[in-house]
Amino acid sequence: MIIPQISENLTRSGNISVPERCPLCGQETRLQDDDGVKVLYCTNPGCAAKKIKSFALFTSRDAFNIEGLSEATLEKLAEHHVIATYSDIFSLKYHRNTIVDMKGFGEKSYKKLQEAAEKAKKITPEKFIYSLGIPNIGLSTAKLIVKEYGSNIRKLLNLNAMELSSVEGIGDVIAEAYEEFFRKPSNIKLVNDLLYRAKVEIIESPLSASEKPAEGGASLAGITAVITGSLNHFGNRSELKDIIENAGGKVTGSVTKKTDFLINNDITSNSSKNQKAKELGVEIISEDDFIKKFSINV
Repeated sequence: MIIPQISENLTRSGNISVPERCPLCGQETRLQDDDGVKVLYCTNPGCAAKKIKSFALFTSRDAFNIEGLSEATLEKLAEHHVIATYSDIFSLKYHRNTIVDMKGFGEKSYKKLQEAAEKAKKITPEKFIYSLGIPNIGLSTAKLIVKEYGSNIRKLLNLNAMELSSVEGIGDVIAEAYEEFFRKPSNIKLVNDLLYRAKVEIIESPLSASEKPAEGGASLAGITAVITGSLNHFGNRSELKDIIENAGGKVTGSVTKKTDFLINNDITSNSSKNQKAKELGVEIISEDDFIKKFSINV
C-alpha cells in the first residue's frame, strides 16, 4: 500500500508525523524516493490492502480496463475467496452462486462482471506488462519497451537488463527490476496462468511513430518530454502523456541528455529530476507554458 503524497501543508500547522507502521496490517513502513517524491510504503508483502491495490491496478483503465470492479467490489470478491490471483478474475463463472448471494449483488451484477471480464481478455502488450505491477514499470515505460521490441509477448517477457537499458528513457534500476520480476517462478506462473488458463489474448500494439498535431495544436514529432509533479489542467500525468504521444512525441520516466523538456509546475523544486535537468541543460517548463508553446487544447 502507498500512503498518498502530501504536496502542501495548507494550514501551516507544524510538522507531520510519518506513520511508522501500516494502519491496516500493522507492519513497518519505509520511506522511498520515487522520482524525486518521498513515498511511504508498507513493507509487508502479504498486506491485504496491498493485495487489493494490486488488483485495482490490474483492472484499471490503463491495464485490463474491467468495468464494474471497484476496490470495494474487489474487497468483497477477495473476502468470499472468489479471487486470490489475477487469473481468477477471468473465472467468475465458476463462482456464480457465491457472487449472486453476496450482499448488494445479484444475478444482474454477476452477469455484468462476467461479461466485463470476458470483454477485457484482449489486451495490448504494453497494458499487459503494466497490469502486472512490476516495480518502477509504469505504462509509459511499458510503451517504450513495446515500441523498441514489438508485440511478441514471449520476446518481451524474456528481455534482459542489458537489452532494456539500451532503450532511451530506461535506466539500469528499471531494467534490473523488470528482469528480476520475470526471473521469479511465482511471477512466471502468474503470467502463464493468465495466458493459458485464463486465455488472455495479447493483440498487436498500435504503437508507432506518429506526427499528428497535439489535439488541435502543433506536431510534437521528435520531442521527448518528462512529466513530474502534480498537474492543474489534466486529471493525471497519463492524460498529458497520451496527448504528447498521440501527437508524435515521446514521454520517458527519467531525464537524460536527449530530453527536450521537463514539465514541472514547481520549477524551483529541488527534486532529483529538476537537479538532473539543470545539470544537463534541459529546459524545465510549467504545464501552462507547455500548453501555450504547442497550442494544446485543454
